[in-house]
Amino acid sequence: MNFVSRCFCCLLTLLMLSSIGLSSLAQAQIVPIIMLLNADRSGTPVEYRKGSYQRTNGEWKSGKWLINYGMLLVLELDKKKQDPQWFSPAEVHRFVAGTDTFITVRDITIPQGRIDAGYAQQMYLGGGYALTNYVYFRPGMAVSKSYVLLAKGTQAPVIVPTKPREFRQFMLSHVGDHPLLAKQLKGAKLNPEHAAEILKSYVLWQKNRPASAIEPNSQK
Repeated sequence: MNFVSRCFCCLLTLLMLSSIGLSSLAQAQIVPIIMLLNADRSGTPVEYRKGSYQRTNGEWKSGKWLINYGMLLVLELDKKKQDPQWFSPAEVHRFVAGTDTFITVRDITIPQGRIDAGYAQQMYLGGGYALTNYVYFRPGMAVSKSYVLLAKGTQAPVIVPTKPREFRQFMLSHVGDHPLLAKQLKGAKLNPEHAAEILKSYVLWQKNRPASAIEPNSQK
């Protein structure tokens, strides 16, 4: 399906939903894809970001990209008039622009269901941990929900709790053998917004620990 067809289908969906009597509030939450491509929810024009992307075969390419409903839209740098190329998470491994990196995360389980793969912004990567921010979009609608995910090694990612008490218990299960971090978590000194810093501190501490100080059952 080409770009124009995608936009037409979205507009047709909007008209059909309106005709069956949706409330004015529900209608206000629905935005055709063609509008989302040109403006964010506040009405601010959305611009493609210049950067590079890596295909699943390892090849890197330069271009201008934009994330739209879980798909990556890419424009070539040397063409003025062109339709964007659409890439699913199965086709692209990662893409970057400036200091922002997005990666493909697989086997995602969220309240809305299981997703084979999706693009997520990398918050921290190191020591076998991958902390990412994944945004789920309801198909055909500008209704989204953001989830912070944590993957350890080859394990499937899990949702990081957003409630402070639940978050601290969750992080203690991962970094509880770090004396200072455990003390701060138990003392309610750390909150969900500190997740990346916690992991960074923990991984650095693990690397600097003497081998004789690491017990077999404490290795992460």
